[in-house]
Formats: sequence, structure tokens, C-alpha cells
Amino acid sequence: MNYFKNCQTLDEAKKLFWDLAKKHHPDKGGDTATFQEILNQFERFRPASENEKFNGEFDQWNAQEYAGIIEQLIKIPAVTVEVCGSWIWVSGPTKQYKELIKAVDTVASYKRGFSKKKLMWYFSPTGYRKRGRRELSIDAIRDLYGSKKVEKDERDSIAA
Repeated sequence: MNYFKNCQTLDEAKKLFWDLAKKHHPDKGGDTATFQEILNQFERFRPASENEKFNGEFDQWNAQEYAGIIEQLIKIPAVTVEVCGSWIWVSGPTKQYKELIKAVDTVASYKRGFSKKKLMWYFSPTGYRKRGRRELSIDAIRDLYGSKKVEKDERDSIAA
């Protein structure tokens, strides 16, 4: 099965990978072989959009690193993990799980930080450059890039 055949952009592939990881990850009762095939296809994904191929983001993209961060975060209980574009946001009782969040291995293409204005942890591409002076709210970011969250029932089943 070609999981990413209908994805035109990197953001679409990231969102689909997120959904598939929540459903097929071995820690959630999924099949290791199926999850590995999804991961392999995700790593081979190339955007169809010419603009995205050459705007620089894709050149810095590393699917394995992104997937590794996602895998570590979905194991932290009680917090909400949300994918918005290339960013990964972590909210909820993060103070209680601060050390677990800080222990998530970051890699060369992603950095970790805490947004005091949004009261959320984030993992962002290291090559990200803010293009405007205006600070966007998390709701504006969700509207702009879309959002995928791990809901409480999904979190409980992953942690079990």
C-alpha cells in the first residue's frame, strides 16, 4: 500500500504520518512491519509542489529525525502533542513532565524551546526564519497551517 500517494506537500505528508503513527505504532498495538513500511515510505516522500521543493524547507527536511521526535513525545503521558506545519507543540501539564520533554532527543534539524507567551513547548526546524515582526497566537498558527492533536483517549491507549 502506498500511504503517501495522495500527498502533494510536505505538510500533508507530515500530518498523514502523524495520523498513521498514532494508529500503527507498535507501542499502540500496531504491527512493527506495517509501521516500518510507513516510516520507510515517509522517508522517501518527495513533494509534488515545485514551490515547496525549492523554497528551502524541503532541503533541510529529515523525515527520520521528525519521526523520532514524534515517537518520543507520544509516549509522554497527559500532555497534548500537536503538529502545526513543520512545528510540533506540546501543551497541558508540561511543568509536571518538563524533564521528560527536555529529555526528548533533538537532532540537527530541530530545536526545542518553551514559548512563554503561548505557555507551550515547541520543536521547530533549525532553519526556520521568522518572516514578520508580529507574534502569532497559537490559534492563528492553527488556522494558517492546520493542526493535528493526540486526544486524551488516544494518549491513554498509547501509554497503556
